[in-house]
Amino acid sequence: MVKWTNKNKYPDYIVKLAQEGSHQPEEGIFGVTSLIGPPAIRRLRMTRWDDIETDVDDHLQALKGRAWHEFLQTQIDGATELPLAADIEGVRVRGVVDCYRDETITDHKTIGAYSFVFPHPEWEQQLNVYAWLARKNGYPVGGLKIDAYLEGWSLYESYRNKDYPRTRFVTITKPLWSEEKQEEFIQARLRDHAVDRECTPEEKWRKADTWAVKKSGNKRALKVYDSPEEAKAHAQNQKGLTVEFRPGSCKRCEEWCIARSVCPWR
Repeated sequence: MVKWTNKNKYPDYIVKLAQEGSHQPEEGIFGVTSLIGPPAIRRLRMTRWDDIETDVDDHLQALKGRAWHEFLQTQIDGATELPLAADIEGVRVRGVVDCYRDETITDHKTIGAYSFVFPHPEWEQQLNVYAWLARKNGYPVGGLKIDAYLEGWSLYESYRNKDYPRTRFVTITKPLWSEEKQEEFIQARLRDHAVDRECTPEEKWRKADTWAVKKSGNKRALKVYDSPEEAKAHAQNQKGLTVEFRPGSCKRCEEWCIARSVCPWR
């Protein structure tokens, strides 16, 4: 069993809730989230489960998401939560659709407002795997959408930044693939999971190294570059400018991966 720590001394009920949301994957069974996720994380959770160390604090965000889901289930008229499963390529794929109503699958999310503006291709993939499962179980699907509550949303930013979401709660639709494309995607994911490999930079949520041009004594950069050559060329043209190296990071590895304590590539 995972070795749990509680460094911030949270109450017992928080510890219990965090532990209830964490499970070891089963051989031959893929949840939708792990299917579309990095193969290395699933493999480490399967093979090193008893060696993994994780802290309760790392699971609080997921607890908030669970609470939001459970609250919405009691409020949406005519909505059905669908536990689904189907077999493909000798394995079982299973997942729970948050909301099925009027032949539309809706996934409920809580996400940071700034994170929302970035691409999330996994959302479209997730919804289409749910649609494949629904179709396999006799539920027709005509549409896919996400209802998202944006944490930390700012009215000021909504006026200042044209790319920032205009409201605290947003609904977005996602393309519904053909059944053939859905099945091909799932088969491709299963082939990827059969390979023992390191996570890609995209799977690590890698933020690249940058070089910032600054005035001496100032904290804020005049401009940030992706290469040292560009930054040095800028700084050489004016007196009093310096170049500051800003190392990149892998946000999933550092903050979100439950298997990071046993990852051989970290």
